[in-house]
Amino acid sequence: MLTILLIGGYGTFGQRIVTRLASEADLHIIIAGRNIAKANTLCEMFNSENITLSPLAFDRENPISPQIKQQPDIIIDASGPFQNYTNETVAEYCIVNEITYFDLSDDRDFCSRVITKTSRAPLVTGLSTYPVLTAAAAKASAAHFGKITKIEAGISPAPSTDMGRSVVGAVAAKAGEPIVVMQDGNLATVAAMTQIKSLRLAVPGATIIGEILFSRADTPETDALPRLFPNLTDIWCGAGPRPRWLHQMFIWMAKLRALKLLPNLGRFTGLMHRVQNALPARDNRGGMCVYIHGTDHNNAPLTRDWHLIAQGENGPYIPALPAVLLIQKILRGETLPAGSHYGSDLLTLSDFQQSFAELGISHGFRGPVASDASLYHAVLGPAYDELPYAIQQLHDIGEGKTFQGKAAITRGRNVITNITANIFGFPKAGEDIPVTVNLTRKGGVEHWTRHFGGRRMFSTQEAGTGRDEDHIIERFGPVAVKLEVIVEASRLYLVPKAMTFFGVPLPKFLLPHGETYEKQHAGIFHFHVDIIAPIIGRLVKYEGHLEQLKTPPQNV
Repeated sequence: MLTILLIGGYGTFGQRIVTRLASEADLHIIIAGRNIAKANTLCEMFNSENITLSPLAFDRENPISPQIKQQPDIIIDASGPFQNYTNETVAEYCIVNEITYFDLSDDRDFCSRVITKTSRAPLVTGLSTYPVLTAAAAKASAAHFGKITKIEAGISPAPSTDMGRSVVGAVAAKAGEPIVVMQDGNLATVAAMTQIKSLRLAVPGATIIGEILFSRADTPETDALPRLFPNLTDIWCGAGPRPRWLHQMFIWMAKLRALKLLPNLGRFTGLMHRVQNALPARDNRGGMCVYIHGTDHNNAPLTRDWHLIAQGENGPYIPALPAVLLIQKILRGETLPAGSHYGSDLLTLSDFQQSFAELGISHGFRGPVASDASLYHAVLGPAYDELPYAIQQLHDIGEGKTFQGKAAITRGRNVITNITANIFGFPKAGEDIPVTVNLTRKGGVEHWTRHFGGRRMFSTQEAGTGRDEDHIIERFGPVAVKLEVIVEASRLYLVPKAMTFFGVPLPKFLLPHGETYEKQHAGIFHFHVDIIAPIIGRLVKYEGHLEQLKTPPQNV
């Protein structure tokens, strides 16, 4: 049986390590921490047939040996905040006793001290989102590059998630304090959380968070990434808490601290943690983005970016996963290399795939697409390749395509909905209505001409720009609808996110709703469009199938 001593096992990340390992066999986890009552409570919560849990009163600031009654195979330090932890007795205890050591630190100074240690057993530091996933995304992109010269990354927790007092304290205590970063090929000293950058968070084929304001944090990437990518000259890693206005207040506090006009912001940890939990959370999505810059194998400039989005309480699982994955490797009989390592040295993006899928965490790369790629391929990137053949066949317009099929059409029952539907040119109600769809492309704009039983409906579709980037804009005369494109369960969903009339934004309460998607059934393209207007009700619903005509009809 493998025995793990988990320091901070009842904390935000410790509990999630236990949860992810609960299905493993022959595992004994000792839940260690200062609060024995909390350790006991967690042990009582888990009634797994596979693992054994036991509590232990433990304070890592005190001598280690007298506190440990059973020498474990692995010690995981998940307690934090690591910048306040200067004596490193846990790592040293592991070295002396040849015990495998993991920590979840994302503090550069702490990790840089651990990495200098000599150990006969594996000594792994920085097993957290930073630097593990930053490096994993860059490693997964490396084959596309001749040289990787710059990496930018941002983490934005879900506003609805309680990140824990220790995490808030770790960020607050560093804010405004000097940190070492890599820029322009040199190490430089800046004030933490005072430099800002806006990065876009948009997983291909998933719901989009959009532009996030990040402030520069102190992370292990400064030391860990050049080990993997020797041509790096710039590394920028930041935190992007939301709401934005609260983050901007924090940035100003960090700047005042840098000028010595405020005490160390760690003094305000309790207040900051209470404020974070008191604010109404309008978004339960958190995420991460990594932008990788450099040159391709022909020395041309190249950028690829990786994005991740987690829903609600699944976000805090992410910093816990690196330690879980290494334990699972050990349980499968793999041997970790002896000596000191960053977590980023030992894990790749493929190691996370199954866990991400089980937790419903979406992720993917965006990068250059071919100049002749279809509109939907350009917007979705690699997510487009997940679509069934029939959907790709329709959207790969090329020089133009025509499709025919049948549709069932439903209209609203009141006068107002019918008048509105007629203005937009929506088809009349009926069953088995003949449908012809002609698709052409002029420049970057697709022209969709639909005939329902002889009634014509026309719109254009194009890629959004600026704040509308990664969306599709569909225009019906003076009305333009911003559509989010989502790939889920082999279907392509179009979700309205905003609407303008003659370029003037309309209030969100006027935005239509209703489920619109495309799917493949029995090898044939099927569509389902349901447009429901606020207050007045359904304008039109049409659903049916289409098959491509090899020779377009002359009258279309």
